[in-house]
Amino acid sequence: MPLRSPARPCTGSAKCDAYIWLLDNYIKTGRCATDYAGYYIDQKWRAQSPDTARPARNHHTLSNHDFFVSHRAFFFDLSPWADEPATDDPTQKPGADLAVLKELLLAANVTGASSSQAKFIHIGGFPPWALKYTDHENVNGKHPAVATEQEFTRLLGSYNAYIDADALALGALANASFWQHFPLQTHYPQTRPWPTRDDLQQRGYLTPDGKLNLGALRNRQFIIFYVGDYDSAAWLTQRMPAFWDDPARGQIPLLWCISPILEKRATQVLHHIRTTATPNDYFASADNGAGYLSPSSLQSPRDSGLPDATRAWAEHNKPSFARWDLTITGFVINPGKVPLTDATLDAYATFSPNGIVANGPGIPPTLLHGNMPVMHAGLTLSKEKSPAAAAQTLVSNVAAQRAIPFHWFRTILRTPSWHVELMTEVHRLAPNIELLDAPTFFELYRLWLRETPAAASGALKSGQAKKSK
Repeated sequence: MPLRSPARPCTGSAKCDAYIWLLDNYIKTGRCATDYAGYYIDQKWRAQSPDTARPARNHHTLSNHDFFVSHRAFFFDLSPWADEPATDDPTQKPGADLAVLKELLLAANVTGASSSQAKFIHIGGFPPWALKYTDHENVNGKHPAVATEQEFTRLLGSYNAYIDADALALGALANASFWQHFPLQTHYPQTRPWPTRDDLQQRGYLTPDGKLNLGALRNRQFIIFYVGDYDSAAWLTQRMPAFWDDPARGQIPLLWCISPILEKRATQVLHHIRTTATPNDYFASADNGAGYLSPSSLQSPRDSGLPDATRAWAEHNKPSFARWDLTITGFVINPGKVPLTDATLDAYATFSPNGIVANGPGIPPTLLHGNMPVMHAGLTLSKEKSPAAAAQTLVSNVAAQRAIPFHWFRTILRTPSWHVELMTEVHRLAPNIELLDAPTFFELYRLWLRETPAAASGALKSGQAKKSK
């Protein structure tokens, strides 16, 4: 028999009735906390038929629960789609899961609110795309996995929530309830300072009067690697130890892009890498700052009906950006049709003043927003497994977009050795391509935007290779 809330009738879905009971008896009454939540798969997937390919064991993500239990969080496993029944509850009305999810998130915003400042809900987990809610093999939904991820992050942003994205394959994390007590320093400075005008002049990038040395820079193309994906405490904890011990680390400049919100669950990992970094290890925030959400969903009008939260998002980001000495947001993912407003870019400029790299509607090829350089996200080198193949793709991409001499490339779970081999091949194919450290790259890009009016306004045109997460 379906669970019933004393205050309302059944929904017609036993799954949804259980969440309504949770909502009425625990969230609205304050019997659980609402600053944290876990979006982890329930146990229905264990009952899959024997002929269905079973996922890896750590897809259960049960070990991830301990941190959230320690914070009295609530847990859920609901579909974000309005136009179909949840694939694990096919007899429900289309959108029933979503209606309950919206009610949970709205109640979490209201319950325990102690000031007019919007709070943000830290949600661990990720849409279980290989098992539910998508068109993946044997799942029987109609939406692709990436679209499901994007719809979920859009929904969360509208309700002042973000994810610490424990995605499948590397989703398991244990003992975060213990490691959260690791004593962090109040400040972790970068090992490479931001370059001064004198530094850039000594390296030949600027003339004695502080202008770009166009003669020295002619025909040169500058690149940077967004080294990810580290928007998940689970992914960081599982992969970073081996990558960090790679003997090639420190040989070339790498921009390690890690969400500062991971300080909550991967505390010891962040401390270790920041205290053992070389001058060639520079750090920026992963998507989309201190947590992963769709930033345009912070802008009014919002599906949730909540007030605009762009300024609140800036205030949320500032403390962790200050602790980890971050001034760059390496990737701002904003899919959909709603562009980022000037007010949202203004908000990013308050905590990410040295640059953001963004995709989505309304992001021009180049832009100087006030004094903050904005770069359109380039290509993700994900299909090319070998460094040689990736080098071919990179060189071809740079050649096709040489009107803009600054290029961003994203790599996912690649070792420092892989990057070193890649750059060796790039230099063989195109000696004019130069890999820069992040401070030099973004400072030169800012100066180039300032001295190139068409580029600063976004009027300069160039082909762009768009790639979302």
